[in-house]
Amino acid sequence: MANLLNRTQEGRYTAEQHQAFISQVLQDGYCILPHHFSVDVLAEWKRQFLPLLNERIQDGTASARGPNRYYISLPFIPPFADPAIYEDPDILAIIEQLAQEDIVMPELATDTPLQGSDYQVIHRDMLQCSPDMPDADPVRPFQFAVNFPLVDVTLENGPFEIAPGTHLLTDTECQDRVRSGQAEAQLVPLVMSVGDVMIRDVRALHRGTPNTTAEPRPMVVVGYNCARHQRPQLRIFIPQEQKRLLSDRAQQLLRFNPVVNSLSEVVASETYSNLYFLDKT
Repeated sequence: MANLLNRTQEGRYTAEQHQAFISQVLQDGYCILPHHFSVDVLAEWKRQFLPLLNERIQDGTASARGPNRYYISLPFIPPFADPAIYEDPDILAIIEQLAQEDIVMPELATDTPLQGSDYQVIHRDMLQCSPDMPDADPVRPFQFAVNFPLVDVTLENGPFEIAPGTHLLTDTECQDRVRSGQAEAQLVPLVMSVGDVMIRDVRALHRGTPNTTAEPRPMVVVGYNCARHQRPQLRIFIPQEQKRLLSDRAQQLLRFNPVVNSLSEVVASETYSNLYFLDKT
């Protein structure tokens, strides 16, 4: 707990403010930290991401998430391998207190709708209970997505929509709400500015929406979860030269990911394709 308190003191928020964010996640399934990341830093992310997006689409290694919508893992090299992002003290303090146990980071990726994209099926990213944590309280989150956009998110370019409070429902209740149309009626579009950060319990019902503009709308996702909760479909390839630069905390967060001599030996392909966990219940 001493290390957590030290990290909390380095962040911009007080422990009381962390508790307010934590309460919001427990109640609504998400919270937003406004203007949290540097706009200049994210401008460089965008500059280097757009050529990667085009390359991955053209070579067929991006994962389609519906028409003209793509999921792409980011290479763990600068600017994306940025400890100011994935070791942010406020974000880690909030997630660790929500999880109440050791967490790891298996995901660094993006979701990007282009012009011509469509509404996704309303879904949750994980079942209500992790099969790896049979003793866990189902109210307690165990898998988290930290999302932040690389462009301002408007009603026109494909805002993320979420149904507040649905993370607390059983899988059967979620299925019923989706089929009846009740879930769609609950959806709230989240307009965000560059620098805003969302922390969410991935069990809340949500969907992507159409981007009707000519500009891609990249949304980064940094995935964290309780270490006991296994996510074999995800991995971040850590180059040796980057591993040598990791802090002790980063080594703990990233310890389940493969280490490679160079990213040139990694085949660029996505293995995380199943969005619709409710179909399996």
